[in-house]
Amino acid sequence: MNNEMNYFSMGVWIVGLAYVLAVAAVTMGFACARRARSAPSRVYRILWLSIAALCIGGIGIWLSYHIILLGSSIPGSAFRYEPIWVLISFLLPVILVFSALTLFADKINYGRIVSASIIMGAAIAGSDHLGMRSLRFQGAFHYNFTFVAISGIAAVIICFVALFLSWKSTITAVRFASGLLMGAAMVGATFVTLLSSHVSIDLSARLPDGVEAFSFLYPAFVLSLIALGVPISALLSASEDEHSQAVKVSRSYRDAQNHSQEDWSGDHQKIKLTP
Repeated sequence: MNNEMNYFSMGVWIVGLAYVLAVAAVTMGFACARRARSAPSRVYRILWLSIAALCIGGIGIWLSYHIILLGSSIPGSAFRYEPIWVLISFLLPVILVFSALTLFADKINYGRIVSASIIMGAAIAGSDHLGMRSLRFQGAFHYNFTFVAISGIAAVIICFVALFLSWKSTITAVRFASGLLMGAAMVGATFVTLLSSHVSIDLSARLPDGVEAFSFLYPAFVLSLIALGVPISALLSASEDEHSQAVKVSRSYRDAQNHSQEDWSGDHQKIKLTP
């Protein structure tokens, strides 16, 4: 029995939720990556890059993909997920994004941006493919690998544009636009992966083993919302510390100037009084 997936079984709103979550995660991840470039030590640099990788790879790529998959269904068959492949599909984008951001956070040039874009594109495409591999139902997937390759190339190009904008511009709106582009790449690659596959359903097959989507996606979603608050708080705290330090430096400089002027005035008066 041949059939097709229903991509909007829970409504179109689920796609909007996945996109908003991806944009928020990428925007926060890029902010953390920029913070890593000015980190005071190697430990803090690795910490900021790790947070960025979790935001972009774990929330932006992995969670947004599975939210879209949650809104899809195959009529007549139940969905289950293989836990080990779910875990691998989570770890792969986090590790790859961390590698890409390590290049991006170091000395920046066009070659490094291209390399980081290729790695991030691979993270998006690879996580989507592993996510499909984790899916179990009464049947099998069949892929059109031409579309998969096209989606991977498109993801690399969009990643390059997003990284370039985030690197080149200091304008908040432009940096936010890079998050919009990356979010579009993640959601778009997911749909291309889904559209490039068709299913062969065998209702005589036994019910699939594995876990249901809500058993891991609901806690993952809640933890992700909490996790996004951590870098926001850290960034705000770092900004306040920088502002306080800047105020201290400004006051010290002003006091030094005043002290210098007083010393000069005193010496000038002594010169005038000397016969």
